[in-house]
Amino acid sequence: MKKATVKVKEHRSGAVQLRLLPGRTTHPDWVLDERTRAVGRQGVAQAKEILRRLAPADGIRKAS
Repeated sequence: MKKATVKVKEHRSGAVQLRLLPGRTTHPDWVLDERTRAVGRQGVAQAKEILRRLAPADGIRKAS
């Protein structure tokens, strides 16, 4: 099995972003298990709920 390649992109600020590029195999290099997916879905639902509570009543913020 061939390993995945990592591409590095450096921003002007000096921050570095890594992007995982898929290897040349027919099988994925990694797979999320159902527990990990469930935890991720729960975290997304919590974040959406927090954002919904913080959103202005009319949905639009006026510039100051």
